[in-house]
Amino acid sequence: MRNVGLSYLTPLLAKLKQKQVKVNRITLIQRVIREKSIQMWRLSETKNEYNNFQNLVNGHLKNTVDVEKLNSSLLVHQVAKHAGKPNLSFIYDGSDLRKGESEKLENLGWVKSLSGQWIRGYSSFNSIVLDRKKGVVGLLSSIPYSNRDPLFLSEKERK
Repeated sequence: MRNVGLSYLTPLLAKLKQKQVKVNRITLIQRVIREKSIQMWRLSETKNEYNNFQNLVNGHLKNTVDVEKLNSSLLVHQVAKHAGKPNLSFIYDGSDLRKGESEKLENLGWVKSLSGQWIRGYSSFNSIVLDRKKGVVGLLSSIPYSNRDPLFLSEKERK
């Protein structure tokens, strides 16, 4: 996203460490300028965007996680730590992130609780490395996803 006409904000934007927070702020500022309005409902193209803008302005959006950067960093760290070692096992596992008390998270889906009940949450696909000799486990990557995401394709839909 280009910062056309926003050069005066460069010092402020430079202080933001997370790319997505910076992109969200630039998008919001550009919409305010384009629409000549500060009404969130007018600036937003979707309900999710409206909620993101609201959270950005009211301080509820504390940070976002760039999954690609996190996984890249994890992988680089674990490769350096375990390179050339024998006795390594790699385990790939799907697991649920249970958010039983949550109601308003983006694309909040359904997962099973430990007791087998359906509750709110997300799923994730995780990769770990196990050093069998030392008994050390290292996270290689974790990819969260939601069965409520518009791009999610269920097994039934794949058939």
